[in-house]
This record gives sequence, structure tokens and C-alpha cells, in this order.
Amino acid sequence: MSNTVSRLLAGLLLVVGALSAFVPGQTSKRWFDFYGHMDMSVHPPHNEMDMNIRGFVTDEGLDWMGDYYLRYSLEAEVYLEPTGFNRVFVFAKPFLAMGENRPQQEYTASAAVRALRLQWGAGVHLTDYLDLFLQTHKWYIFGDGQDAWTAEGPGGQWTAFTLRCRFDTRQR
Repeated sequence: MSNTVSRLLAGLLLVVGALSAFVPGQTSKRWFDFYGHMDMSVHPPHNEMDMNIRGFVTDEGLDWMGDYYLRYSLEAEVYLEPTGFNRVFVFAKPFLAMGENRPQQEYTASAAVRALRLQWGAGVHLTDYLDLFLQTHKWYIFGDGQDAWTAEGPGGQWTAFTLRCRFDTRQR
């Protein structure tokens, strides 16, 4: 599956790069524009975020007592655009989940790293407000729940073509 994803990403980059070669780029001394944002969240006791990661896989089936609830999260969305091909971009959206809580059983201030979700891909700006991109996503689970399942199944991996419509009515 990951080999297919790699091929699709490489193919999309080649096609978009070839199409973008005919679009005049911005005059700049930089090779790349780098932009994005980062968020850090703290979830107070009795209000933890359910990561939708369930249990451990055992010989008897799935043990549902291993639910993951996080206390802290660190999330980023980072884009990289070559200035010469101003329509092409690559991106990454890491999400780090931390904490060790079990609702109505145990509430701690622990910042133990529980899971990392990586989402990445490449795309093209079709218009000023419309983007087309190919993205993939995978969960990496740490600690005692390495065999836990996400709502998306073991490993929580998926791939999608996405059409995004952006909007911004602010005056600049």
C-alpha cells in the first residue's frame, strides 16, 4: 500500500511540476516559501480528548479496556512551496498525543507520549481558492498499547484525493 502511495505522490508531483513550468514564478531570492501554524492544547481533568484508539489485540479478541484519552496535544500544519513553481506544494500535518488518563478511574498530569499521527502529501493550487492534493495518513502508537487499533483499523492508514476550497474575506 505504501509503495502505491509513493508512486501516486511521485506521479502527482511530476504532472503538477510539468504543468507549473509554464506558469511564471514570483521573483524571489528564496527557493521555497515555508508557512503553516502550530497549536498546543491542554485538556483539563474530566474533559480529556478521546483519541478513538481502542484496546489491545489479544488471542481472545480485542480488550476494550485500553482506551486512550489525552491530556495534551501538539499539532502543526506545515507547507513548503517552491517559488519557481508557485502552484505546487508539499505538506505535513503531525499530531502528537500525550497524557495517560482513564475516565472515572485515573486522572494524571502525565505528559507521556501516547501516539503520533502523521498526515502528509502534495498538491497543486488550481485557482486562487481551489486546491487539489493527494494525502496519506498513519497512526504510530507508543507505550503499552502498541497493538491498539484506531477507528480506521490497525495502523489507521488511509489515502485520499482531496479538493479544498479556501476562503478569506479579510481586507489586507
